[in-house]
Amino acid sequence: MENLKELRIKHQERISSLATDLEKLKKILAVGNFIFDEKEVEQVCEFYKTNFKNPEKLGLSLSQLKSLFFAYCSNAFISSNGGELILDTNKRSINYGETIIIKYGVENYPWVAISIDAWIERIETGRLSKKLSETILRNLKDKSE
Repeated sequence: MENLKELRIKHQERISSLATDLEKLKKILAVGNFIFDEKEVEQVCEFYKTNFKNPEKLGLSLSQLKSLFFAYCSNAFISSNGGELILDTNKRSINYGETIIIKYGVENYPWVAISIDAWIERIETGRLSKKLSETILRNLKDKSE
């Protein structure tokens, strides 16, 4: 298991690579800009489902493919719902050591942490209970911002 210092470095690297990873995904999918709508979210989900078993077909490692998917999902979720990415440092949490989204939704919204890594695991095992677009596009963000 990685120590907290290593986890913080890994988290910071993940945050630092978000913009680059989004650009890489745009090139792979041949899109100009992401609009984060239902159709696009489902296309990106299908892209991940289709390629996670053999990412080398795309010239990627599984870790790289996961980074691209994480970048897309985190940006899509935050643009729809608000929130911020943090490292979960609570050792009792099931998401300990992961980058999670907190503080999303409007004031007084009873949010909990969102783990995109958990979504990835559910997609890979066929246990995502609803469409990814329903999970991401909740539109909880305060529209007055």
